[in-house]
Amino acid sequence: MVRRENEKVRDRFLKKGKSLNTTPRQTEYLQFKDIASSLNGYARFVSYKVNQSHLESQTNSLTPEARYSELEYVAEGQFRAGLKNGYCRSISANDGSSAVGFHLNGVPQGKWSSYKPNGQLSRPEGLYEGTTCTQQITIHNYETRILKTE
Repeated sequence: MVRRENEKVRDRFLKKGKSLNTTPRQTEYLQFKDIASSLNGYARFVSYKVNQSHLESQTNSLTPEARYSELEYVAEGQFRAGLKNGYCRSISANDGSSAVGFHLNGVPQGKWSSYKPNGQLSRPEGLYEGTTCTQQITIHNYETRILKTE
């Protein structure tokens, strides 16, 4: 019973019209853009990059082995259609930088700050509209959202 359910789930994640007996080169894997519209609510996204040369050498598996995957970043918070929407925080595994704050449709909106790997601010701390800091403020907490000050 469990095996049949696992096969059903796996089949849903493969694009329609593809055989399960194909090699990884011929298989079209599920992409983030294919499911982004369904990603709503609170979530933690963990993004991996797979070494393509190792993936091509795996002829009997539809899923890349973990040892050939490299962590890119982790983001957690509120999302709408796969975009940050509300309070979110993220950290990059590539360079160790991080960001925290409020977002609207994937861009900073309200309290937001960004940090270098050593903990120093990489951009001014304050109120943001997109990539522009409209007012520099010291942020003591993120318990309340501030969009604009008059």
